[in-house]
Amino acid sequence: MKKFVIKPKIYFNEGSMEFLKEITGFCAFIVSDSVMEKLGYLQKTIDYLNETG
Repeated sequence: MKKFVIKPKIYFNEGSMEFLKEITGFCAFIVSDSVMEKLGYLQKTIDYLNETG
């Protein structure tokens, strides 16, 4: 079986979601739940990623 491992970088604190605007790439995989959607964090995440193009 082949696998690859990427060490995660965890950003947290007030305003940390804005870091999503700086990510470069062409594909994102978002894992969320209904609570995060209801609180608006899922849409905010999508909006920030869309700003990067």
